[in-house]
Amino acid sequence: MLRRLFCLEYLLLNVALGVILLLFLIRMMWLSEVCLIAEKVSGVSHQMPHRPRGTGKLLMEWQRSFKRTGLGNQFFFYASLVGVAKRNGFTPVIPSYSPLLSILKDTTSETIVVDPDKYDLLISNGTDIPQHEVHSSFCCTYFGYTEKIHHVLDRDVVLRGAFQSWKYFHPDNYDAIRSAFTFREDIRAKAAAVLGSLLAIEHRRKTKVGLHIRRGDIMKSHLRKFGHIPAPKSYFDAAITYMSNRHPHCVFIVVSNDMPWAKNSLKSAQHTVMFAPDKLSPEVSLTMLTMMDHLIISVGTFSWWSAYLSNATDVVYFNGTPEPLSFYDVAFRAEDYYLPHWVGLS
Repeated sequence: MLRRLFCLEYLLLNVALGVILLLFLIRMMWLSEVCLIAEKVSGVSHQMPHRPRGTGKLLMEWQRSFKRTGLGNQFFFYASLVGVAKRNGFTPVIPSYSPLLSILKDTTSETIVVDPDKYDLLISNGTDIPQHEVHSSFCCTYFGYTEKIHHVLDRDVVLRGAFQSWKYFHPDNYDAIRSAFTFREDIRAKAAAVLGSLLAIEHRRKTKVGLHIRRGDIMKSHLRKFGHIPAPKSYFDAAITYMSNRHPHCVFIVVSNDMPWAKNSLKSAQHTVMFAPDKLSPEVSLTMLTMMDHLIISVGTFSWWSAYLSNATDVVYFNGTPEPLSFYDVAFRAEDYYLPHWVGLS
């Protein structure tokens, strides 16, 4: 009897948790639709012209190292900060501890850099620095209300959350962002040297197709539960076939954080595949990918930025993520994340 009662209680608990999760997902989807409808009604466009700069400063919550937030996320922080600032007439401000300052040639042309103590004071909620906050609840969804905050030009504004959509800064800031995201000469030289060492003389005139495979961290259980799906072997096979049909004389250059898996999965007698050395720094790996003629990208912002910062004509991405009805699925809009001319394959 007691065992039956225990099983019944366990069942009811699971049903209750399921109902709560379902209600949460419905609420998030409803909020997402409301924001989308509001944007359409207000006529918001991501091509909105820049406004004259006022006295207000625009800041963003910033992570101090790549260990907590990867290079691709850092790029989105910076690009969206600059894009939203220019469209509203704010002065974008970044902290001197931003990791981007140590790897990029020049970021100061678009922003003001301040010391850590001052930045942390500006971004705090202290009464000495009254401020407005703009939140992004969903990482990969564009919210047009970010173009409507210029009515507080005399006040500092803080962006909180992940603003990971090209619509926050593209196309009106395309040239400025690409110029700011120029890696230091020594990083570019190392990437060029690695690429040169991979290409035998007979392959140097061939079309270069970069292929990025992200596994490693994205295989962890908490990211899988959140809704991330690693790109499978079948996707890379389909992408290689797609590129080979469009560019018959090509060589594939593979960059990955799981090179054993990449080498085991992409062995081919039909295609020329080269594998980058293990343990390249993120900036060297990304720089090398930007040197390709075309790109096959994986999941995540690192791959995204390798495509955006390159001159690749053809870009293929994995469209089999996120997991349906997951938290990530609620936060993700493909049309806000991937550029329209990129091609999705599953």
